[in-house]
Amino acid sequence: MRSRSFAWRALDQEGNHLEGIWEVRQEGEVRHRLFLKGYYPLAISPRHHRLFNLLSYFELLSKKSDRLRIWAGITQRLSLLLGAGLPLLLAIDILEKQSKGRITRLAWGQVKEQLEAGAELSEALNFLVPPPTPYIRAMAQAGERAGRLPEILDHLSRDLFEEHTYRRKLKGTLTYPVFLLVLTIGLIYALSFLVLPVYEQIFLSMDAELPILTQVIFRVSHGLPFLVLGVFSVGMSSVLLLRLRHLDDWRERLRGGLSKVPFLGRVYQLYDYLQFSQILGTLLDAGIPLLEALRLTYGAVLTFSMKRVVCDLEEAVRAGKRLTAVLAGRSDFPGDAAQMLEVGEESGQLSTMLYHLSRLFRMELEEQMTQVPHLVGPLLVIVLAGIIGLVAIGVLLPIFDIGTYLQ
Repeated sequence: MRSRSFAWRALDQEGNHLEGIWEVRQEGEVRHRLFLKGYYPLAISPRHHRLFNLLSYFELLSKKSDRLRIWAGITQRLSLLLGAGLPLLLAIDILEKQSKGRITRLAWGQVKEQLEAGAELSEALNFLVPPPTPYIRAMAQAGERAGRLPEILDHLSRDLFEEHTYRRKLKGTLTYPVFLLVLTIGLIYALSFLVLPVYEQIFLSMDAELPILTQVIFRVSHGLPFLVLGVFSVGMSSVLLLRLRHLDDWRERLRGGLSKVPFLGRVYQLYDYLQFSQILGTLLDAGIPLLEALRLTYGAVLTFSMKRVVCDLEEAVRAGKRLTAVLAGRSDFPGDAAQMLEVGEESGQLSTMLYHLSRLFRMELEEQMTQVPHLVGPLLVIVLAGIIGLVAIGVLLPIFDIGTYLQ
């Protein structure tokens, strides 16, 4: 028999009202479990599981784009409560009462039930909306095993806040060039579809002899709308084909293609290097074995090329080889960074060297994100101005010739 969701309300031995949701096969199991805990059931009712899943899905969509900020707040509050000496279950109960929204409170209730049943915190957190990333689960697991959960959660919250800030900066860096590019394409399309055909009809009706530049502009305008639509269709078809052929890693391959775009590609590469060094260093410092840390880092990097680097490092560790034997001479990983990791590996300070590398990559990334708008923005403005000027000259030349002829 398949499990169903049952909502229950009960009284404990001190007369306090309790409520929750359990996944069981039938209503009698809920009543039996309540009696085993010493609770007196007041009401037990089946829940509409599909409706609950639908509401959870819509809440997930609304929060998915803000996952890092949400989890930075969760880990920070949980770290403060545990650091104050509160037991884990009591800290979860406080977070449940502080949460806003019925779905969120029910999710925290399920986390508490899982902990009471003996599950680890890293497993119980999967019931929250949005669910944690593999990196968050790994850090929670490392904190539990090392007995440093408040400290590691505090470190994790700072990392998540920083990553959220950098992703916002990255989006802000890309917004202005993308806006100018879309504006340029839109202007070209509007000129070729709305403006130039009107002037062409006027000149043809007057049987005027058009300059060569004007003729070229009119001929290009005839096929330009179809060219723009064709390029757009080819781009969308390429993304769709990539998604169908590579179901598991199509996003990483797409980001890998974007990382080869001039100016913007360097930003993607540096951000991936930063993610690799920061996450791997944090996991190693938290006591996660190197092979497990690399496996978790694989799920955190963005581009396919960087995932291939991490995969090669995993194979090297399984074979008992050094990391630098894989990184040396690679074109998809900085050579100076590989040399620094070699020093850290030989001295037994690999996590420290990874932290140092992450700071260097962060400085270079900030500098690159400052330069990209200053370089790409004026370049697109020049292209836009050149197109408008060329079209204006091509349209005005016949008008001048007609005016001279009339005189």
